[in-house]
Amino acid sequence: MFLVRRAEEVMDHEVVLAQAGDGVEAFLSHPDHGGGIRHVVVREGGRILEVVRVNTALRHASAEAGIAMRDIGSPNFKVDKVSVMFKTLQSLPILLLILIATTLEVSGDATVRLAIYEHAGFIRFGLFLAGAALLLGYGSFLNTAPVEFGRIVGLYIATLFIVWQIINFLVFRTIPGPPVFMGGALIIAGGIVITFWRPT
Repeated sequence: MFLVRRAEEVMDHEVVLAQAGDGVEAFLSHPDHGGGIRHVVVREGGRILEVVRVNTALRHASAEAGIAMRDIGSPNFKVDKVSVMFKTLQSLPILLLILIATTLEVSGDATVRLAIYEHAGFIRFGLFLAGAALLLGYGSFLNTAPVEFGRIVGLYIATLFIVWQIINFLVFRTIPGPPVFMGGALIIAGGIVITFWRPT
């Protein structure tokens, strides 16, 4: 005697069904398609075209528009890793991107200053390279933020001031005095005004 059960009842829950004509971007954005690596059965009509492994964690990074599910199983299909990484970074909160950028900038400036005034020879050269890498990272993260450059400057300067004082204390053991606190309060207030004030 044979026991017949529906396919949905015995199918591995990590397996997802998709139509060949479905867009990859729409597939990744579907709320039921999360969970990391999933096996996707790509069907066309009544037949199975292929079974592929898809990292659905990239759902917010999004694939390029216009790519269909039938395309990702092709041996000629290649993922633009740089584009995926860039879109993933753009999905981060703007404040987090600015915080990372300012931390990299201040750390880079501090590293270059240490190289100039406190070291020589190969150590100085190594610190220069490290500072250059940190400053490159700063520029990359700041300009990744998907917002108009003129709007981001206020929040950036306010965040920069705060991070600068933290790094200044941690690296050079310098405690800010009353003038710094007073001027910093004005800088932060100005940054908030520039960023959030929208004249009607």
